[in-house]
Amino acid sequence: MLANIFSNRLRETIREKLGAAYSSIAYNQPGRAYPGYGVFQAFAHVDPDDSDLIIKEIKQIASDLVEKEITEDELRRALDPTITGIKDLLRKNNYWLDTVLSGSLKHPQKLDWSRTIMKDYSSITTDDLSAIAKKYLDNEKAATIVIKPEKNIKKYNKAKG
Repeated sequence: MLANIFSNRLRETIREKLGAAYSSIAYNQPGRAYPGYGVFQAFAHVDPDDSDLIIKEIKQIASDLVEKEITEDELRRALDPTITGIKDLLRKNNYWLDTVLSGSLKHPQKLDWSRTIMKDYSSITTDDLSAIAKKYLDNEKAATIVIKPEKNIKKYNKAKG
């Protein structure tokens, strides 16, 4: 849910306010092997000349999530579509076969998660998300990766034939 709220703020800032990117997104990929570890990423495809500004804005979003309250409206806008998606998933065989049962011998907790997924997501609060933001969104520990095209792309394409 924190990634969904981050994504909404990215859209509001980078797309709507700055007009710098049409699609930007944040997502979390928790690690299974080491609890408490994983990767939280924010992406934005922007003009290379705007990259410093966009990095600053992304870091500001992270800081704001740590320092300021997450509103109930932000939570609802992030959570309601997820709850609807979960309701749809629970009615589909591929969820049960591919997500729950697949790998459940190695990770039996997947069976328990499937039983409580609606209750678990429905119980998320803004305080829960603020605590998670404070724990994991530390700009001092963040890595920044910028990939820029070559300056003279025409020369490169011509050389390739």
